[in-house]
Amino acid sequence: MNTDYTHEYLTLIEEVAEDGELTHREIVRLAKWLNDNMDGRKTWPASQFLPLLKDVFADGKIDEAEAIQVGRLIQKVRREWAREHALSGVKPFGVKLDDAIGCFDDGAPRLIAIPTKLQVASFREPDLTYDLDLTAPSCSCPDFQSYRQHLPVGHISRCCKHIMQGYAEIRPSSGWPSWLEPFLEAGFRPHPEQEWCVVEVSTCNYLVSSASPEWGNVYARIDGVSEKYGFSIDEHRWSYGKEPAEPASLANAIRRLSTR
Repeated sequence: MNTDYTHEYLTLIEEVAEDGELTHREIVRLAKWLNDNMDGRKTWPASQFLPLLKDVFADGKIDEAEAIQVGRLIQKVRREWAREHALSGVKPFGVKLDDAIGCFDDGAPRLIAIPTKLQVASFREPDLTYDLDLTAPSCSCPDFQSYRQHLPVGHISRCCKHIMQGYAEIRPSSGWPSWLEPFLEAGFRPHPEQEWCVVEVSTCNYLVSSASPEWGNVYARIDGVSEKYGFSIDEHRWSYGKEPAEPASLANAIRRLSTR
C-alpha cells in the first residue's frame, strides 16, 4: 500500500466531511482526485470510491440517493480506519459496556459515560497518536484541549473526531441505542459551540443540533434503521430534499437552538 496516497485521500475525505453537509461540489472533489491520480486510485481507500463515483457520474448528475451512498461510504472508511488504528486496544475500568449502555437515557441529549481508555492514530499524521478516555469523554488532541474540554461532562459537542473514532472502536455488535447509533455512525465531529436537544416525534426520540453555522442535523433510529437529516436555516430546506417525520417541528427545534 502506498501510504502517501492513502493519507492524502483520507485527508480529502476529512475535508469534505468537515461541515457535516456533503455537497455536489465536495463529491466532485472526491471524483477529481481519482481522475488526477491514476496510481492513487488503486490504493485504499480511493479504490473503494472509484466504482461508486463512476456510477454516480454516469448520467452526469448527482441525486439524493447517490449522495447518501457516498456519505455512507465515507463513514464506512472512517470506521475501518478507526478500528484498524486503535493502537493500544480497550482498557476498561471495570464497568461493562452493557452496563454503561443500560444507563443511557434517550430522552436526554447526553453521551454514554463509558469508563474506557484507548489510543487512536491521527488521520493526517499516522505516527501521531492521541489518548482517549470515554468517561467524560476527553482527548489529548489540540482540538479537544483548546475548544471542547470546558464543556460539561457528557455534552455531545465534547466529541472531537478522535472521540468519534474511539466510539467506533468499541461499538457493540447490535449497535448503539436510539439516536446515539446514527449520531456516532453517520455523524461528523460537531462544532464545539453546537447545542443539542431531544424532540419526541411519533413516539421516537430525535437528537437535534443547532446550526453550525448554516446546517443543523437531526438523528434518529427508526424501525431499526439509522437516519440522519440536515436542515439549512438560511435556505429553509432539508438536505437533498430528505425530510424526517414532522419536518416543521424539527426545523423549528433547530432554529430555537440556533438563536440561544
